[in-house]
Amino acid sequence: MDNSAKDNKNVHVLAFCSELVIRGVFETVEVNFLMVGHTHEDVDALFSKVIAQTINKDVLTLLALMAEIWDSEMMHPVPLLLEEVAYYKSYVDNFLGPLVDHSQPLGFRFSIANNVSIYRCLFTVDGPWCPKEGHTLWKKEDGQFKFPMGEPKALKLPSIHPRLNEVSPFIDNLTSHLKGTFQDPTSVGFRRYNPIISYWKKVKKQLECIQPLQDENLRGGFWPRTNHGTRFTLAQQHQETSPDGSVDDIIVIDELQQELRAENNLMMQP
Repeated sequence: MDNSAKDNKNVHVLAFCSELVIRGVFETVEVNFLMVGHTHEDVDALFSKVIAQTINKDVLTLLALMAEIWDSEMMHPVPLLLEEVAYYKSYVDNFLGPLVDHSQPLGFRFSIANNVSIYRCLFTVDGPWCPKEGHTLWKKEDGQFKFPMGEPKALKLPSIHPRLNEVSPFIDNLTSHLKGTFQDPTSVGFRRYNPIISYWKKVKKQLECIQPLQDENLRGGFWPRTNHGTRFTLAQQHQETSPDGSVDDIIVIDELQQELRAENNLMMQP
């Protein structure tokens, strides 16, 4: 991630990494920040592929753009429409202590030691994780560390209405431009662009009807399941007992099928 205290290198991002370990989603979590001069490498590489994919093409709808993004890489990136955001900051603020030793290091490792969630820092590429005893992000109350329970609430996103006047002119300009490319209803231009015009008119109408999300609960849940390690554990046991140290693909495939069958229960319940 970018080495930015405002967006990434802050107590809330690091607390999320710590909670992933506390909740048993992962045994350890490592997060690294880019050195100065090495920003946005992966992001820039992804968008350069998207640009190459869409060059000299008319990508006139959001669905068409999502399809082009999908086709831009062999390992298909999946574009999604963001409909809700968790208010994680308010969820953890009352449980966090001071963040120490975070300005200089570029690497952080979160783990459990002696039943305490700790993090260690990496100051150089080949250096040790330190301090050995680790730091903790969480406050103590009556001698015990306290953690937030349940799930974060949904962040109330601002309504689209205040900015609708900024979006509508662009939609009107596009539909007017497309209408000007044809005159004859039997022409190729009509058959090609009239569905696009109808699409954007529907989008504009839908924007006018959108209301702010009233429900404070996240519809999709927040915390992932914690049985992710089953497949790894079985494969590791098989590897230890196998004469050649290989992992039987059947074990992996069977466990993956179990994961897929349970996809309608993907989130932990509070």
